[in-house]
Amino acid sequence: PAVSSVISPATTILEAQPNINSSQLAIALGIPTKTSDGQSIDLTTFNPFAADADPDVALAVEKAAQQVMVTIKAVSAAAEGAGMSADIAFAKAMESVAEVVSNTAKTIDTSSDEAIAQAEESVKKGEIQKIDLSDAEVLNSVTSTVQTKVEEVAASDTTITIDKDALSAVLETTKTAVANVVSSIEAITDTDLNSSASKGIFATITDISSEVKAAAVAEVAQPGSGADLITFTDSSKVTEAAESKENEIKQEEEAKKD
Repeated sequence: PAVSSVISPATTILEAQPNINSSQLAIALGIPTKTSDGQSIDLTTFNPFAADADPDVALAVEKAAQQVMVTIKAVSAAAEGAGMSADIAFAKAMESVAEVVSNTAKTIDTSSDEAIAQAEESVKKGEIQKIDLSDAEVLNSVTSTVQTKVEEVAASDTTITIDKDALSAVLETTKTAVANVVSSIEAITDTDLNSSASKGIFATITDISSEVKAAAVAEVAQPGSGADLITFTDSSKVTEAAESKENEIKQEEEAKKD
């Protein structure tokens, strides 16, 4: 939105879904609407990497951002591997996630400070379910939405050829991989966003995207061959990849010191 002083997955969702506001989105994503000292948080201006950022809020914001992005990047990679251009695949993936998130966010009452406080308390008690991008039902909604959007684009443009069966098959496997990476991000408790361990986990987004795209390409060439290429369906592989990335980051940081 024009009022934003930061660019993030949250601000992009707010721009794409003007029917929801910052507080609704924050509550839907499990992000506090106030800092520890009671100051209101606006996702269009809050920078989690600012020196004076509330560390707990910053962690929640960055975790949500990374979880949204891994979902978008993974389903986008599936569409790209099945024949869609990278730009359109990403746009449709972004639209799909924004719509799914908005469907929950718009039901949250933020008409007053009291309503916001009550909504946040309801989330804590489990009376209102925040968006959990590791949840099968949520991921089913995302993948079915993106598949519909991609197929609509292909149907309206004869220059685009999409292998629908390959896309469907790879998205089915991708859901498990995304859930594992999202869970790994959710488990982060270190409020130092620049820690090598956190960076290692965040960096697995690149790995899952590469695996999913390769799986979709393989599935197009030979049906049934794609699933085995997505190793992140095994949560231990996510851990291994994150630890490997963490070690690489540490080595790079040591090299810079030298």
